[in-house]
Amino acid sequence: MSQVKSKFAEIPTHYDTKDVCRIVNIKQHMLYMKHGLFPVDMYYSKGLLVYVYDKAESEECYKKWCERTLE
Repeated sequence: MSQVKSKFAEIPTHYDTKDVCRIVNIKQHMLYMKHGLFPVDMYYSKGLLVYVYDKAESEECYKKWCERTLE
């Protein structure tokens, strides 16, 4: 468990790595944003943008994503 300082939108926020999920699928990320969820952080890794979302806040969207009902 480690603490990471968010650099997203220059908001001085910290998050615990166990409380977040990482998304690299751009379609999933865009649908999350469409439903009012915004990443707590994002970074570049191995040629991909990685979006970091709070697990608790994104739980409902994630369930719908897995069921293929998130539109």
